[in-house]
Amino acid sequence: MAKDDIYQVTTTFVITLGDRDVEYHVGELVDGDDPALKRVPEHFGPPEFKHRRSRPVEAATAAPGEKRGR
Repeated sequence: MAKDDIYQVTTTFVITLGDRDVEYHVGELVDGDDPALKRVPEHFGPPEFKHRRSRPVEAATAAPGEKRGR
């Protein structure tokens, strides 16, 4: 599943799907083919990941032939 196929609920709401009421809560992730997403897309947005790495992690040791500054 591609990242674009996942959405995050931005507003808590209840919707009737078929013959039952379904609750959606802020922060839940849903597939792009979720029926509620098609009916009320304004209650969904792109997923937000809490621990996304924003920059590369530095290697703890020097690679062969690499000099480390002091």
